[in-house]
Amino acid sequence: MFRIIGLFVKSLFLPKLSMNDNCMLTMRVWPTDMDLNFHMNNAKYLTIGTIARIWYARRTGLLGQIRKASCGLVIVGTHITYHKSLLPFATYQISTEMIGADENWFYFEHKFKKKEKLVARLVVRMVFIKSGKRLSSEEAKSKLGLSVENRLIDLEISKKMDPVT
Repeated sequence: MFRIIGLFVKSLFLPKLSMNDNCMLTMRVWPTDMDLNFHMNNAKYLTIGTIARIWYARRTGLLGQIRKASCGLVIVGTHITYHKSLLPFATYQISTEMIGADENWFYFEHKFKKKEKLVARLVVRMVFIKSGKRLSSEEAKSKLGLSVENRLIDLEISKKMDPVT
């Protein structure tokens, strides 16, 4: 929570970004982020991804649009690949980008990097909701005034986020 409060204050002094911009955030691995192997815990990447999406939403104005439209944005699937470890007290960067949408979902990508080398890649599938009901991408774009391209998302990653039937 302290990280989020700090980012809200910091965002007051930074210029607004476009929704098509890549939003960067620099973080550090703290002892509370580590597991028994003394590197960043797998689950912490998802938590940090959430913080990075809040940062993105704040910097791009998406957070205000969501509030104004009385909507919510919820995760319906994730896919993460790990390439390297993040050790205690290491600083790293997270780039966050809304990489596209299809007829039902919006997709965000987070790239965790240390010294320009990819550490992990997280793709998150999300949906906008209003009054407890899921909005199609077109409905969400209309209600929120979003200009997000419908892009073909990597089908292999998309399949991995589909529910087991």
